[in-house]
Amino acid sequence: MFVWDLVREERRASSAFLEVVQRRHAELDPTALRHFTNLILDHAGRALAISQVAPPEERSAIVDATILLDMSTARLLLGDVSGAHATLRPVLTLQEDMRTVPILRRLRGMRVPLGRVQETRAEWFGGVVVDAGRGAQAGDDRG
Repeated sequence: MFVWDLVREERRASSAFLEVVQRRHAELDPTALRHFTNLILDHAGRALAISQVAPPEERSAIVDATILLDMSTARLLLGDVSGAHATLRPVLTLQEDMRTVPILRRLRGMRVPLGRVQETRAEWFGGVVVDAGRGAQAGDDRG
């Protein structure tokens, strides 16, 4: 079996669990959400580890990027913004010609988890969230 087959198998598993979590998020209690999100991270982590030890001719920066995007989205689902950002950093440095449809689709798919993090933080801080772009608070009429 080629290393690529193992990477693809693990990536498919992480992507499948991510799709389930994204489609059924509202139905999952916190324990189930953590369980499925950890499955995403486990499978994606294995896929990335296998890919990184593969011979150069079997590696793909685009495949690695899709794996990192799944991991980053999973971290957002867990509320780990800094972990999501660190995981996403290599993807954001990809050359323009490597930003393929699967990568762009996964980036767009991060909008909802990002919004949920914002909503969660608003709940944590009593509805007051600092908008770093404006320097004002969300809901504040200044600016």
